[in-house]
Amino acid sequence: MTLSAKNIRNYGFTLIELLMVIGIFMVLSALSIPIYTSWQETAQVDNTEEEIVKALREAKINSQVGLNNEAHGVYLTSAENGDKIISYQGVTYALRDPEFDSEYLLDESISLAFDLSSPDINFSLGLGTPSATGTININYNDEQGSQVISINDLGIIGKN
Repeated sequence: MTLSAKNIRNYGFTLIELLMVIGIFMVLSALSIPIYTSWQETAQVDNTEEEIVKALREAKINSQVGLNNEAHGVYLTSAENGDKIISYQGVTYALRDPEFDSEYLLDESISLAFDLSSPDINFSLGLGTPSATGTININYNDEQGSQVISINDLGIIGKN
């Protein structure tokens, strides 16, 4: 029995097929990187927004219920080594008891810009009305207005 070109079956991929698959994979990878980066930025901003809202609401509730018979508040800092959110117990940040402080250090790509009467937001004992009102802007790599948190005269904390 002789073998002819018609009877030989080739199994496997040709070089052209392999190069086409690799090319398609590279195009899909190149298109997915910006999408992933955008998703990561959004996730970091959303996480920071949730942490700030959580800290503000917790301080307000702790003040309303009179935890340890003290007012509670949140202090926002902008520093060279990173922005921080500090939850504290006391009538002001300056007169607080540092033993009860809770700090949250923001990612270095996140910055805060606030339009508040003071970076010290203290909620009154029993009522929970804030000492400072206005907005907090959470920015990713200095882009303005990525997320906004507002605090009104009644102590209502809103996400815009």
